[in-house]
Amino acid sequence: MNTPSFTQDWFSRSIPSWSLILNKLSERTTHLRILEVGVFEGRSTCWLLQNHCKTPESSIVAIDSFQGGIEHQGMELGTLRKRFEANIATVASPAQVEIREGFSLPQLAKLIAEGYQRFDFISIDASHQAPDVLRDAVLGFELLKPGGVMAFDDYIFGRPCARERKIPSSSPRQRLMPSRRSSPKKSELFRTFHFTNSTSKRTLGDESYRIASEFFFGA
Repeated sequence: MNTPSFTQDWFSRSIPSWSLILNKLSERTTHLRILEVGVFEGRSTCWLLQNHCKTPESSIVAIDSFQGGIEHQGMELGTLRKRFEANIATVASPAQVEIREGFSLPQLAKLIAEGYQRFDFISIDASHQAPDVLRDAVLGFELLKPGGVMAFDDYIFGRPCARERKIPSSSPRQRLMPSRRSSPKKSELFRTFHFTNSTSKRTLGDESYRIASEFFFGA
């Protein structure tokens, strides 16, 4: 049997956190519906297929432009989609993987317009620029089941200013976390979200699942 081939490993650090969350979600359903916004070579997709999407009723929708972003400058991306398809083909899982090639904003909008069935787990890992992540988060929330979980990769993307010790304005955290200066509309929106960090085990308690949906911030 062929084995998947990857040039990068940006996912393994998130496996402990994802395992905690997905194991909890699997207690409610053995047929997980997962949306990945940004898949690159498919390392996370392969892991999901091997560990959590093992039934014909399980499914993964993979959104990616396969063109990379600013963090992929200098990398060979011409065969990225082919590498993704080849990697997931090596996993013997009956789950369905649907590829939606394109930028996340129009692809997420299409899923909403189509009335697509909501997802148990959504991973946001496309553009790491704050405005793009915020748009992905808002649209993704519309596709999240009640009690579902949305995970963010590189939540604090960008290096803090050494002098001022501030999170850069391009960091997703700056747009996702409401501040004192936030508009009432934005603050009201984010009061509906439950924020946790990558190591918190509070997300496994019953109390956190009483809210409509929650945000889970990965590494």
